[in-house]
Amino acid sequence: MDKLLEIFREFPEFECDRLLFRDIRQTDVDDLFEIYNNNAALKYQVISPFKSVAEMKRYVEIIRDGYQNRYFIRWGLEHKESGKLIGLISLHHLEFWNYKAEVGYILNEEYWNQGLTTEAVKKLLEVSMKGWGLHRIEAAIHPGNAPSIRVVEKLNFVKEGYRKEAAFDRKNKCYQDRIMYAILSDNKVPCGSKESI
Repeated sequence: MDKLLEIFREFPEFECDRLLFRDIRQTDVDDLFEIYNNNAALKYQVISPFKSVAEMKRYVEIIRDGYQNRYFIRWGLEHKESGKLIGLISLHHLEFWNYKAEVGYILNEEYWNQGLTTEAVKKLLEVSMKGWGLHRIEAAIHPGNAPSIRVVEKLNFVKEGYRKEAAFDRKNKCYQDRIMYAILSDNKVPCGSKESI
């Protein structure tokens, strides 16, 4: 568990071919507002579009507090070529003792259909499983979100089940279903073994 807790001692930044994974800052609010004020980007999210940059600034503080309190870790995805923050990716629902987390992501609509989400999730899987020792990463996806389903299936997540009314949609005041996907690492320790992770 020590390796996993390391991510909360100093914010981990890393990169893949086209993206930098970095801390989210107040200077990102305009780029974030572009994402969170877009109905298409929020179609399968359970929140309403943000109405103002001031509201976005409060959200950045929530993100930072979540990290400080070890509830989740959310990276800004900076497009290397443009220097623009074009999305977010997170590990949440962290279970330290079980070496388990759930992945979530959102991308600026202008950058869709370029393989960037797949590239980001693939890199996060590599870093979190090989580097931090996570054993299981889950994804809870709205049944209608075909692009997100394609991302996880391309990366060999396995469909494990269907959860009825698993997420409350604050926009429409109703419950939504979720398809559950998961991927396991190679960090297998046989039950009864004295070997530690």
